Amino acid sequence: MNKIKKFEFLEHTADVKIRVYGRSIEKVFENSAYAIRRVIIKNKRIKENKKILSNKNKINKKNANSKNKEKNEIKKRKIKVFGKDYLSLLYNFLEEIIYLVDAENFVVKKIDKIELKKIKDNFLIVSLIEGEDFSRYKLTNNIKAITYNEMKINKKGDNSFFCEFVLDL
Repeated sequence: MNKIKKFEFLEHTADVKIRVYGRSIEKVFENSAYAIRRVIIKNKRIKENKKILSNKNKINKKNANSKNKEKNEIKKRKIKVFGKDYLSLLYNFLEEIIYLVDAENFVVKKIDKIELKKIKDNFLIVSLIEGEDFSRYKLTNNIKAITYNEMKINKKGDNSFFCEFVLDL
């Protein structure tokens, strides 16, 4: 089985333009969330949480470590957004990812589940996301917004998909 590239950064005059690939439309949405993560933090992968304190250290550093524990704690979020088509659905999905970054300092670690459904004239995407506080990482960019400018989603000849979008930094 050939491994498909998840995403790549494209030339853009002022902002960040990304092309995302997936064997399904759901995979394109998932890989788009990982591309957002790559834009905001320097590390390509989220560090694994490690338990490094012994019982003796826990007693002496209880208060100091309670804040660190919160930052290292894995959190789960559920995203549920609607769109009239794939483009508006992608826009709303990525806007929600960016909102979690801004409002909760939440960075995506892993997409546990992603479901796309058509309900009457709209699409719905429901996603369960695992992540953590991004203060453990070096921020490389602050994303202001996703834009509709140059946004597209296409199906390729091999029935896989790709999308492109621009992030305003």
